[in-house]
Amino acid sequence: MDHREILDHAPLPILVIQDLQVVYANRAFLDVATEYGYDFTAENVVGLPLMELVAPEEREASRANIARLLGDEKDVHRNVPRKLVDARGGLHSALISTSRIQWRSAPALVASFVILGLEFPSGEYPAAGGRRILDKRTIALKRLSPREQQVAQLVGSGYSTDNIAAMLGIEESTVRSHVKAIFKKTGTRSRIELTRLLIGFK
Repeated sequence: MDHREILDHAPLPILVIQDLQVVYANRAFLDVATEYGYDFTAENVVGLPLMELVAPEEREASRANIARLLGDEKDVHRNVPRKLVDARGGLHSALISTSRIQWRSAPALVASFVILGLEFPSGEYPAAGGRRILDKRTIALKRLSPREQQVAQLVGSGYSTDNIAAMLGIEESTVRSHVKAIFKKTGTRSRIELTRLLIGFK
């Protein structure tokens, strides 16, 4: 089994990057991108400049870290928090894990993403096509605290209570309390309803 077959079936969103451009996106990434308003396909995502997905103030640091990764430096950060911009102009905090690989006989980076939370649109982050959407999803999530936003996004990504507790370094009982509060604030009654709200289903 080659890199592509392994990555295609990975549960986390994954990109392969060469020369600061996307050369491959797995199915999980394409699914998540659709949830956040992008119309990427396996074909049209190829050639996408990576920095279009990164908040402007973090692009320089991202480029520098990628250069160090490709240079195989020993003290490079392989797990970094980053702010990603969605097609609606929303700003999301994410944890990005990167490793150096060979892709079609050339050095490349494979990057996996865990979306941790949502910071809401402002004039600094133009939405795709200059449009900004304040939909039911955004209105509901605005009612949540930053920690509740993190938990909601992880619930929407399919993570279990124990997984969320481990990822955020909190007790499972605390996760359950957050989920209960999230249901109340968003008017949802189950993880399925919350997930449908997060991905924009009616």
